[in-house]
Amino acid sequence: MFVTGTIIGRQETTPGYVTLAVSAPEIARAASPGQFVMVRGWEGFDPLLPRPFSFHRLHPARGSFHLLVRIAGKATSLMAAWSPGHSVSLLGPLGTGFTLPRKGASAAIVTRGAGVAPMVALAERLKARGVGVKAFMSARSRTSMVCYETMCRLAQSVEVTSDDGSMGPPGLVTDFLERHIGTQCVDVVYVCGSRRLARAVSRLQKVHGFSAFVSLEEHMACGVGACKGCVVGVAEAGSGLTYRRVCREGPLFPLEILCLE
Repeated sequence: MFVTGTIIGRQETTPGYVTLAVSAPEIARAASPGQFVMVRGWEGFDPLLPRPFSFHRLHPARGSFHLLVRIAGKATSLMAAWSPGHSVSLLGPLGTGFTLPRKGASAAIVTRGAGVAPMVALAERLKARGVGVKAFMSARSRTSMVCYETMCRLAQSVEVTSDDGSMGPPGLVTDFLERHIGTQCVDVVYVCGSRRLARAVSRLQKVHGFSAFVSLEEHMACGVGACKGCVVGVAEAGSGLTYRRVCREGPLFPLEILCLE
């Protein structure tokens, strides 16, 4: 649905990141973790297209949601300057939401950098559902370890690693995940952050056999499947290579069907 929303809050999360609170009751009540919204709130044609953002946090009772914005270009620089009262054009909710396990199950969340954006809404929903959550986070450095404190409040445990060793012991975050799987049951793993990270989790999945879902981040022009600019290869059992639109059939996919090379 097309909706005009209003910025109702702005917070500088960490250097290079801003969290925006958006009032849009129709979208907030219909959305689920893992889905996304197309956002446009500037005059003129530069930038031309709206930008896709996953729901960072959802507050359906309040009629609002949060977006985590990594300042990486002209559009996100404009967004970072928005203040309460600013009007934005929204299209959403779009895409598929996370598949949630049963109450009492055990879940692991694996992220890198801004890949934590959709995982906060997921962790909130899992905790409310009675699912135990363990979080495994990686980033380039301490300053790019976004939402660490938030995940500490939501997860039963959080393990972190940074490339420069400024936060957590150095190493691959999937090494921490593998050690955890070696001692405790994990029913499902959720991944977001990079294809390299997804490939590493995929290698563990083939050994340990857990269910896994990956949230893909792609450039999207339309967000509704019309332009087919965000396709990804999939290979399901019994069929050859086919293609799915990340915006329409995703952004959540079972990890085992994705062609990530």
